[in-house]
Amino acid sequence: MRALNLLRGRSAASSLLPMLRALAAAALSAGLLAGCGMATFSQRDELMTAVDEFNDGIRWGAMDRSARYLPVELRKRFAERWASLEDELEIMDYEVQRLEINKGGKGPTTADVRVDVSWSLKRSGILERTVMQQHWEQRVGGWMVARQTRLKGAPLPLVIEPAAPSELRPAPTAAAAPESSATH
Repeated sequence: MRALNLLRGRSAASSLLPMLRALAAAALSAGLLAGCGMATFSQRDELMTAVDEFNDGIRWGAMDRSARYLPVELRKRFAERWASLEDELEIMDYEVQRLEINKGGKGPTTADVRVDVSWSLKRSGILERTVMQQHWEQRVGGWMVARQTRLKGAPLPLVIEPAAPSELRPAPTAAAAPESSATH
């Protein structure tokens, strides 16, 4: 059921969202009327919350929580990949090593986040480490993971990596292959 809601772009929590928003608005109004100001989240705090929710969702298998930080067009592929791995992949831990916000002039605000992930495939039992660079973009509605790139370590099966440059070049054809000449 979770995967079905994920494919539709909804999570179980999304039905509670209007009620939570109303409660937050009421709390804000009550705080302002009482004369006490409420602290606001900085851009960095909002990003850190999104990064933690995305990676915690992966860590604990709550893919609907993680998927909401992916563009809608990537959610189906993410859900399919998770469904094929959920009984095999175990994320042991993750650590955010670095978070850097890039305030672009004309384009959207972006951020680069380095995450160290410890994981294992149950059939092998070998503890693996992967350091990922997550590229985030601030869009309408919040922060989204635009792409992830492995910096070092074993390929994390859940992450769809871009093709290597050598994989993008067409294979040489017989006409383009250099001719060999034998000299005696």
